[in-house]
Amino acid sequence: MNRYWSALLKSITVASTNRSSFSNRQPSENIHVFGFGRGGTTWFAEVLAKSLGMSPFIDEPFHRPKINFRGKNGREFMGWKEFINTGENNHLLEDYFKSINNLKHLDRRLISEHQKGYSIKTGSRIVFKYIDRTFLLPYLISNFDIRPIFLNRSPFSIYSSRKRYGWPQATQLNVDSAQSKTSLRHLESIHSKYPGSYPPAKIFAIFYCEQLQLFRSLECEKLEVNYENLFHHNEDTMLTVAKFLKINTKHNNINFGKASSSARGLETGVTQLNKWKDQLQTEEITAISETLIEYGIPSEDCH
Repeated sequence: MNRYWSALLKSITVASTNRSSFSNRQPSENIHVFGFGRGGTTWFAEVLAKSLGMSPFIDEPFHRPKINFRGKNGREFMGWKEFINTGENNHLLEDYFKSINNLKHLDRRLISEHQKGYSIKTGSRIVFKYIDRTFLLPYLISNFDIRPIFLNRSPFSIYSSRKRYGWPQATQLNVDSAQSKTSLRHLESIHSKYPGSYPPAKIFAIFYCEQLQLFRSLECEKLEVNYENLFHHNEDTMLTVAKFLKINTKHNNINFGKASSSARGLETGVTQLNKWKDQLQTEEITAISETLIEYGIPSEDCH
């Protein structure tokens, strides 16, 4: 029954929003938050949206099960680890990105729990949240001049959270499952460094490092936010975010210790930051630590 009411309220949001008033909205005018699955992006996006005064929050528009655009579903639309090479074009992806940013394409599956039941106000800057889509950033920046925010979290905490949520445990880089030629080339370049099968923690750490390294190499206006630092110094960190976005934020009524809508009852707040130490096995910690060293990423950068 709860799912029914949630879907109904999200449908109300879509139906009651005057989408024509957003017709000239450019992607660069919205807010784009990137990060890792189980990396705290939902919590961060909800806090950011609330600090803007109930600004709307579009949730994972590149998540394959949510995509239904011009008769294309997620598998037809893009690969799991999509990557677009320099000089190549993906017109379908461009049209989709423009359509979600000016709300021409607004599906209830994209509406966050934070937004359900409320129409999107004309003057609102829309917060978009993407997980594990960092490989798209060079293309999106080049074509739309967006200024990304990246939420980084300790890879040990992310992997621990993924284990608790029962995420699929990959043991190899599935190059043959790429949905596009560009994805295939990208996966093959990673596979050349790490051929064969590895423990799940190693596969996770490879993609963690690949995404973080890519973001840090981008030559554009960008901001990296540390999840742990946000917990310890929440208002100061949010002021840094506001300065980057050139916006005013209000934190009076925000409970930074409140769980996100995706937490589903897990422990939240500062007490959960070091839970991974009791939940990960020694070999998992070693696999992640060794991969950070291989990529030249200091472990202190991830805490």
